[in-house]
Amino acid sequence: MEKTILKIQSFPHYDVRIELVDKSWGGSEFEMKSAYSKQGGYIGSWLAARRLVQRYGIIHFEVKTGCKTVSIGYSPARKKWYGWSHRAIFGFKPGSKCKKGHCHYRPKNKKDFREDSIRFWKDKHHTNVTAKYAKNGVQVNWLYDKKVLNKKLRSTIGGVFCEYPKDWGRGEWIAKTWADAKQMAIDFSDGVS
Repeated sequence: MEKTILKIQSFPHYDVRIELVDKSWGGSEFEMKSAYSKQGGYIGSWLAARRLVQRYGIIHFEVKTGCKTVSIGYSPARKKWYGWSHRAIFGFKPGSKCKKGHCHYRPKNKKDFREDSIRFWKDKHHTNVTAKYAKNGVQVNWLYDKKVLNKKLRSTIGGVFCEYPKDWGRGEWIAKTWADAKQMAIDFSDGVS
């Protein structure tokens, strides 16, 4: 998809671009109004950028390594690093905690990953959840209960393969530095994407 910049409105902490999107995506040409960091990272809609600045005080936007989309930022007013996606946003500072079940929790080894996979899939409609080690991850299986909405699934076995992460996390931990708080924001952003 090719975009041609028609106009740029500059704000103190981000820019809003009005862009013409070509037909290569299979539809008709159209104009799009999007926000970008001063370094060129895509934030999202201009409304999303305005909300991040006005509601959370985020004025420093960053892209994670290997990404083009901004999903972390710093708020000097709140003294927090924030991580977000289209689903959620949360702020971190030295002293913030990461515990099992948190969106920013990243398992530290294969055993921890297996336990976290079971925890993730276990709910009122998934019973007898088990996870078996495999070469590149764990195979999680469960029994659907008799009250699951899809009647065809009731009392049947379901499952999913969960691949090991490329890099292991820290498990449960406490942010001691601003770099730690930033890492929690990155982990949160990854967890809610």
